[in-house]
Amino acid sequence: MILVTGATGTVGGEVVRLLAARGQKVRAFGRNAERLPRLAGVEPFAGDLTDRFAVGAAVKGADRIFLLGEPDPDHVEEQSNVIQAARRNGIKLLVKMSALGADAQSPINLARWHAKSEDELRRADVPHAILQPQLLMQSTLVYAPVVKEQGVFHGAMRDGRVAFVDARDVAAVATAVLTGRGHEGKTYVVTGGEALSLRDVADKLSVATGKAVRYVDLPAGELKRRLLDAGLPSWLADDLGALHVFFSTGGGAGTTRVVPELTGAPPRTYEAFAREFASVFGVRAAHTG
Repeated sequence: MILVTGATGTVGGEVVRLLAARGQKVRAFGRNAERLPRLAGVEPFAGDLTDRFAVGAAVKGADRIFLLGEPDPDHVEEQSNVIQAARRNGIKLLVKMSALGADAQSPINLARWHAKSEDELRRADVPHAILQPQLLMQSTLVYAPVVKEQGVFHGAMRDGRVAFVDARDVAAVATAVLTGRGHEGKTYVVTGGEALSLRDVADKLSVATGKAVRYVDLPAGELKRRLLDAGLPSWLADDLGALHVFFSTGGGAGTTRVVPELTGAPPRTYEAFAREFASVFGVRAAHTG
């Protein structure tokens, strides 16, 4: 059985679906019982990763784990609970979803937290593989309401390019690793096939929606202020601001061939993503008369 944590999320839910489609027995773990997948061969398990007893119960009977934690200040504790339960239960393979740029010296909180969890995983002597995905295409959906209403969105990346990757491609890589052989001890950097600036993203959204979409660059401090005004916690506003600065210097432009090599299919393009979600961003109304 494969335990999938974060099973109600964009990547975790897709991992559950792909594994179930392959006939794997899956235990889907998440906080919200009502949102857990209800599929043939899938056992829903409601729980919180900060609860060591719930984690211990979820790990029992599993032989592989996909570890996807919440991006919050409890991240290290949550990951540790799963890693230590995996060690106690002799898990054959733990696949951790980390982040590109995980580094103990990073100015980004989440990158430091991931680095700490990666280090604990290596020291725990649990057979493991690590996925470090680039920024998800689905992260641009946060711009959809303002794009739909005003045809504009903001950031602080300047002309920096990012190799956006579709969450479904990350899930496909995770599924291939969880069900394959020879992945122990490996770290896979998962990216899309091309690096785009946010101005490129705006251009592709313009084509997909049939209306003009603009990207407006802001100073990092102004971006943080707007995020705080929108109600984001200070640590997350800090992280998003620092992430945009990192990308503005070209830190996200590199691409890899992990998706085609592990899944046998090319990575999805942002053009295709934009067409698929065009209605969310607001398709221009057709003129009548």
